[in-house]
Amino acid sequence: MCYAGLIRQIRANFALISGFHFPNYVHEGRHREDDWEGIFRIFQPGWKKEQRAWAAEVPILQERLSELDVKEKNGGLTDPEKKEKVELTHELQTAISLTQGPSADKNAQRYYREIQNRFGKLFTPNPDKDNKVPRPQPPPPSLEPGKRPPCLGCEKPKPPKIREDM
Repeated sequence: MCYAGLIRQIRANFALISGFHFPNYVHEGRHREDDWEGIFRIFQPGWKKEQRAWAAEVPILQERLSELDVKEKNGGLTDPEKKEKVELTHELQTAISLTQGPSADKNAQRYYREIQNRFGKLFTPNPDKDNKVPRPQPPPPSLEPGKRPPCLGCEKPKPPKIREDM
């Protein structure tokens, strides 16, 4: 049995379960695959793994939307199917923005940083912050002509005063 046939069979079996969302199953399946390949994926950033998982969803979402389009042309959609079509269209747009195009990597990094908790954000780089630009330095002190710049720690120590009244 080919991969597509296996997918259809799994989908048909799980469609019987109410509330089952097949693209999410594929998405999480990609994460499980990445976990099993742990030694090979250990040096890959988390946003890249999330991007791979969204890429796994794209063909499933496109297939289901084309099925709904055919059904809409032939006889119309029921209210739950119309709602499903809107949700799937939105999800497909999200998946495509995270996996395709020139800004896909930045979008995936932003998405990954968004879904992290407060502690996780400490270790997740911000794609909107350019880390290569040096931090701004304070402006130099203004000098009047003839005055030397203040120097910290370079003054000559003053000798102790000797009391002469003894």
